[in-house]
Amino acid sequence: MVLPVTSFAQTPFRLDGDFKFAKAELAVVLDVEAVRLFDSQRVAELRAQGYACTSVESVFRCTKALQDATLPGFIEDGIAGDWKDTGLKFTAGTEPAALTNDAEIVKEWDIKDPVRFNNAEAGEYHYYYLMTSGIHKAVVKLSPRDLWLVIEDLAHISTMVERTESLAYNHFRRYTVEVKFVRS
Repeated sequence: MVLPVTSFAQTPFRLDGDFKFAKAELAVVLDVEAVRLFDSQRVAELRAQGYACTSVESVFRCTKALQDATLPGFIEDGIAGDWKDTGLKFTAGTEPAALTNDAEIVKEWDIKDPVRFNNAEAGEYHYYYLMTSGIHKAVVKLSPRDLWLVIEDLAHISTMVERTESLAYNHFRRYTVEVKFVRS
């Protein structure tokens, strides 16, 4: 039986066990085009198509979220290849979680339980509960970067990755993909 994490709102629950890669799902696709500052006609055309354009150094960066986009097979296959042998291992310790922030909209704890992500290991993780949205997050500090995790329930964890598809010299799509793990 999988318990929803909302029942753990006042105190963090201890993640324990092995989590393996399950699948990659498309979350957001941004279409991005860079337009030179002097090409005001192209900027006007893109704005008319629903793009938001902002000046960045010597260009306008015009961005639009695509509603009905799909994840190209080569990106999905690449992410699956990168993550298929990936695993997370949480080992519940005995030391109580230390409350570090008890604000109106967020509670935070440091949890001194070992976490292993492939060949990297951390002796603790930081746990957040966002009260306004009911979202539970954990941050595992690994070298060279942090691993941000969304805890969906006691058996499902996910993280986000980005991939870019170049369409032309000044035009690309940025795919934000949710990489999901399940307890094994």
